[in-house]
Amino acid sequence: MRTLILGLIALLGFAGFGTKNSVTSYSESTNREYEIFIWTASQNEEILGEEINYTGTDDDVKINIHGLKRETGYYTLDKSDYNDFEAGDKDTYKITAKDVGNIDYVQLKVDGAILFTDDWYCMEVVIGDYYSDLNHGRWISSDPVKINMLCDQWFEGSVFTNNVIIICGISAIVLIAATFTTIFLVKRKKK
Repeated sequence: MRTLILGLIALLGFAGFGTKNSVTSYSESTNREYEIFIWTASQNEEILGEEINYTGTDDDVKINIHGLKRETGYYTLDKSDYNDFEAGDKDTYKITAKDVGNIDYVQLKVDGAILFTDDWYCMEVVIGDYYSDLNHGRWISSDPVKINMLCDQWFEGSVFTNNVIIICGISAIVLIAATFTTIFLVKRKKK
């Protein structure tokens, strides 16, 4: 009887583990609001022993979020009646776009005049639980720059998480089968 109770407790534990890390469902038409934090380097900031100047930009900054399912396409980050992306700015922007699933990387670019683009020095990009791997920032110009995004949590639906769920499920089934076999053998031995 004790084995049966332990088997049921184990099964409940594994079932709870599986639902916590289940795959996030989405559809092709699902939209999501992304809150994007952007940090522009300060004027005359020293990075890796070099002083950088003119870090802000008056041109449009565009972002394209790439996920494991799809990409959003380019969106202009802009607040009305506000001078965006000035030196030292730490601003948050919200866009509503297609749900890309887990974020893999973003592309940033500056979209300015035809002959001259005002480059911009980006120190950090954060989208929800995802943050950029820009250790010391990066110059952004009219050519799209790929910036990898990292996450400090397990990705829902990742191969690792799904394999753990499958292994736990199989283990639970084996444990239940062993429990019932033990009960059957004990009852049979008593007869």
